Amino acid sequence: MLGRLDSVLGSIDDDIDFVIYAPPDIVPAHPRQKGKAALGAILLRVQAEFEYLSYRPHVVGADANSAAVAILARLRRRSTGDNVDLFISNFVRFRNGRMIEMREFVDHADGVEKLFAGRNSSVK
Repeated sequence: MLGRLDSVLGSIDDDIDFVIYAPPDIVPAHPRQKGKAALGAILLRVQAEFEYLSYRPHVVGADANSAAVAILARLRRRSTGDNVDLFISNFVRFRNGRMIEMREFVDHADGVEKLFAGRNSSVK
């Protein structure tokens, strides 16, 4: 993804309104923010700390002006070599082919596994 950051940012409106809800060890808390530069800085920080091993987006729903995307991702923390499995939900709105709003929810996939560990559950 690091090599594609310019193309990703090219599809984002200069005044994008965004919020990222994520575990603080993945992305430190970010209140609602505006601007391509702010989003780009966050993406660069994440890419500096993590190597993307896999990134599998699945479009849940979309129309001309909005999309909902579920993403399964595996990252490796560069400082420790530890792998992190993530489930990411993105809800985005578009205008004139550019992303103008994003709400992102990030959860550790292994957190769900730990929640149900030891329980008689079909969730694996």
